[in-house]
Amino acid sequence: MLGILVTYGSPSILGNVIYGLTLATGVVSFVSGLFGSIGILIKRLIDKDLRNYATPQNYFTYLLLIAVFLSGLYSWYFDPMFSVYRNFWRGLITFKPIGVESATACHILLFAFLLIYLPFTRSLHYITRLFGFLLIRWDDKPNLRGSMLEKKVEEMLNLKIGWNGPHIKPHSTWKELASEAIVQEKKQAIK
Repeated sequence: MLGILVTYGSPSILGNVIYGLTLATGVVSFVSGLFGSIGILIKRLIDKDLRNYATPQNYFTYLLLIAVFLSGLYSWYFDPMFSVYRNFWRGLITFKPIGVESATACHILLFAFLLIYLPFTRSLHYITRLFGFLLIRWDDKPNLRGSMLEKKVEEMLNLKIGWNGPHIKPHSTWKELASEAIVQEKKQAIK
């Protein structure tokens, strides 16, 4: 990586740190991911309320995750330093592919399939929720007079509504629609 040797006993301190972190992260990820996947599968199977909302695709996803984490642990058992796994990824990035033993190949194939499959599952909402929380909840800036945010909101409110409905006048703006809603609420409150 950037000319730094990332191996055990590397002459570079950074190489040793990265080596240790990737080794620890890999093992912790496989173990915690396996327990988490088994746990959520059992919880979905036991809890009747959760079972009502689970689809066959959910169960397939849980079983696939268990297989990925189990294959990672199995691969780690035969290669405790992840040297073959590291060399595979280095070869993939540098376009110099290498051969790997069957345990590592099985894990790589399952992991690749998971990456392809993941966007078509509900599991992607874990990632989007995180960004939604960070960008929406934590980016909660006040709308002050004269601010850039006020200008953006005003610009958006002046956009024309591009669809029709029984409750919307054709070719009106969002501002007109919001104003009408406030008037309607006040009329309802008076009655």
